[in-house]
Amino acid sequence: MRRAGLAFAPDRSSPAPGIPLPLAPPPASGAAGAELRDFQAARFGHPEDGAVLVSACVATPIPGWVEDMRPPITARAHAFTAKLAERATDAPVALRGRGSDDELEDVVAVAGDGASLGTARTWVGFEHDGDTARVLTCGATCTRAGHGAPSASLACEPLVRSARLV
Repeated sequence: MRRAGLAFAPDRSSPAPGIPLPLAPPPASGAAGAELRDFQAARFGHPEDGAVLVSACVATPIPGWVEDMRPPITARAHAFTAKLAERATDAPVALRGRGSDDELEDVVAVAGDGASLGTARTWVGFEHDGDTARVLTCGATCTRAGHGAPSASLACEPLVRSARLV
């Protein structure tokens, strides 16, 4: 069985691969058997004010699925993705919908003027291996490194836009 995870499908507008960045991953979760998967962090551009791509999934065993589970699992994906963005920005952040059908969300500082610090995207998926089922909560973020100023466009945003859960 192939393990599920995030795949980035670069297109013509995607940047060259970033420089790996030694960030510590956030904790997977308190759930029994939760496993962090595919954590990656990379810098694009100048070290002081460049963009940082951070992505990962958490696979958690579940006994089965009912649709009533979707709201708390989706909320967990958003919280986990915000933690990914916090690794790059070094500040508490939240995800804010853009008010359209766009799958992307803005990363905004919890304290501040609400300006976008970058882009995020979340996924919820499933993986089955024989009798074992797992729910995957995944996220990818592209944010300004450290406390850099907001930017209209960040180099790694096309990677977040093109990422897929496979």
